[in-house]
Amino acid sequence: MATWDKRSVMQWFDAHGGAWVVVRERGGILRVQGRNRGVDELNACSADLQEVELQCGLSQVQVHLTLHDQAVLVHLLARPEPSTEDEARLALAVSIPYTHLVLEEIPAPADALPYEPRRPAPERAG
Repeated sequence: MATWDKRSVMQWFDAHGGAWVVVRERGGILRVQGRNRGVDELNACSADLQEVELQCGLSQVQVHLTLHDQAVLVHLLARPEPSTEDEARLALAVSIPYTHLVLEEIPAPADALPYEPRRPAPERAG
C-alpha cells in the first residue's frame, strides 16, 4: 500500500500517461476510472496547482483532479450534449486526503473511446 503526497502523485500520473487508471478513496465510496491525460500546471489566485484530467469514456462527463498540499480534489462535471458552460447538470467536488488515496492502473475497457491527448495550453503574451 503506497503512501502518497503531492509530489509522488504527480510522478505517478506522469509515469502512467495515457494509461487507464482508477482513483479511489480507501474506506470511502468514491471510485473514478478513466484514461490519464496527463498533469497540467495551473496558476489560480497566485497558487501554483497541478491538475490531472481523466477521459472517463462518457462524452458528457469531465473528471479533473486538482493536487493540493494535503489532498486531491476530485471534480466531476456532467453536461448534456451539446453543451455550454452554463448547462452543467451535475457538479461535484470531493476531497481525498493523500492518506486515503488509492491509485491503480487497469486494462482499458472494451468499449473505451479513442485516446484524445490534451491540447497544449495557448501561449500567453507576456
